[in-house]
Amino acid sequence: MTKLSSLLCIIFFLTFPTQAKVKESLRFASGEFPPYLSNDLKYNGLYAKILNDIFSDTDFKIELDFFPWNRSLFLLKTGEYEVSPMWIQNKKRDEDFYFSVPITFNEKVLFHLKASGFHWDSYEDLKKYKIALTKNYTYGNEIDKLAEERSANLIIVPEDRVKFKMLIEGRIQAFPMDLEAGYYLAKKYLSKKEFKQITHHKKPVLMEGMKLMFSKKMDEQKRKKAIKLVEQKMISLKKNGTIDKYFWKLRNGSFFQ
Repeated sequence: MTKLSSLLCIIFFLTFPTQAKVKESLRFASGEFPPYLSNDLKYNGLYAKILNDIFSDTDFKIELDFFPWNRSLFLLKTGEYEVSPMWIQNKKRDEDFYFSVPITFNEKVLFHLKASGFHWDSYEDLKKYKIALTKNYTYGNEIDKLAEERSANLIIVPEDRVKFKMLIEGRIQAFPMDLEAGYYLAKKYLSKKEFKQITHHKKPVLMEGMKLMFSKKMDEQKRKKAIKLVEQKMISLKKNGTIDKYFWKLRNGSFFQ
């Protein structure tokens, strides 16, 4: 090769850099669950921020679309979407989906009015209270069993925020919900006077890992690669303190600033 041709080759590679590898899309279907997931929040919420951290600098790129939770579940089951964030694994869901390691943990507590005198020690105690549950949510084996028995004291509602107004109006006496999400929604949808009436029982009804749920209709090799990647990245994010930092910022009100 002559000096001239060598020079031209160098100029070519400097002028036309190698094309970046095209990333493979992961289509996420999600419902609204602020402050963890929302189309109206910075980063699309805390959980979405963690997902971006997981999949940044990888062969995957996230395409996150928001629907009602029921619709997200249907889209995942039919394979139109591949992944849905923030689900609790149970036997019923294992029939149609695969799960990742936990991304965060869901502490569900019972919200009630301060003046109500609400208290519980056992699940048998809950039968005497009128309680609202959100459709298609799981609250642990004991409460899910009560829901399957169609207890007269259980009311099924379409979304979480409805339960706060029902509580204030005296139509229910308690409802289970994630601790962080509960107070976030209470601040958003209740007046200051109403918010001061709300509290929660210290005993959790559920402490479970919130996982990514993968469609069984998804390409198997792609799914296994994504699940393995999530496991590896979560080890790193926990070890370097990223997850703890995000939750600390959420609780002191600085995460979305």
